[in-house]
Amino acid sequence: DRAEEIAAVVTATDAERLSLAATDDGPASASGSVVWSASLGGAVVTLDGLPALGDDRAYALWFIVDGTPQPAALLAADGDRVV
Repeated sequence: DRAEEIAAVVTATDAERLSLAATDDGPASASGSVVWSASLGGAVVTLDGLPALGDDRAYALWFIVDGTPQPAALLAADGDRVV
């Protein structure tokens, strides 16, 4: 269950959190956070204030691992929030 997976990462004893904010070239209202657990090998990304995309488009999430970009997921916004 997705809710259980999210809760497990967020409440893991080794969970670390990073707050995100819009850059100069992004939407001013965009913000978010990343919570990850190395022991579970998982992360939860929450993004707010993203501009709506057309039905044929999605946001792409990438992680940088040892300096190399790695594709993580394609995300569709539900309103202006993505989890």
